[in-house]
Amino acid sequence: ELFALATSQRWNPRFVFEVSPYPEPGMEFDSAHTQVYFAREKRMVSLHSNDAALRAVRDVLDDLYEGRVPADDDESVLQYTVRRGVPWRAIGVIDSLVAKTYATAPDALSAAAMAEEAAESTAGAGNYRLATGYGPLLDMLRPGVRVLTTWQATRIDTNAAGGAVVVTSARGDVVRAKSVLVTVPLSVLRDGDIQFDPPLPACKRDAIAHMGMSHGMKVVLRMKKRFWPQSTTQILCADALATQ
Repeated sequence: ELFALATSQRWNPRFVFEVSPYPEPGMEFDSAHTQVYFAREKRMVSLHSNDAALRAVRDVLDDLYEGRVPADDDESVLQYTVRRGVPWRAIGVIDSLVAKTYATAPDALSAAAMAEEAAESTAGAGNYRLATGYGPLLDMLRPGVRVLTTWQATRIDTNAAGGAVVVTSARGDVVRAKSVLVTVPLSVLRDGDIQFDPPLPACKRDAIAHMGMSHGMKVVLRMKKRFWPQSTTQILCADALATQ
């Protein structure tokens, strides 16, 4: 829907890369857009090559992204990948894709849950940026909306008089509303930076305490010469310090 809106408003959305390494119908680009680098072998090949290890990886990814993992199959993505016969030299490819999309390691993510989310998702796999910048989108959403910045919420009270929700900031400022949508990072909830009154249900507190989200690092490198195919949008590293 956002892509259609951006196109209708002539914001010029430009394709960047896919969450999934598989093209969506109608997308026109070379199948070599995803490359795999084997550090120990000092070799880079397309994910869609005939390498036996990468064929096994593609089979696993097909089932994960298409939601073909049984719901009662309670095992991690790593366990599922090993059971499916992916050799260790290619496990890092799965690790790279999972870390990029879910911000965690494959041994901390349920294969069945990943497949279930993929099956229910309607967002599509394409990632785009707006050539005009995101200002026009904000301008469309802004009319009639009061935007508060540098405003750290520390308490959310859903038991306020009249059925209102009261949000209190670190400085003691208060905002009253009919409802509240909380989209803070998992670490904020886990560290208790926001107090909820009444407390969140036990099921949500348990999920917050046990959900895995690892740390990430981004390093920008400028190469003197391009050593990858021109159509490449991502390089997955199977056995290197940087997974992507």
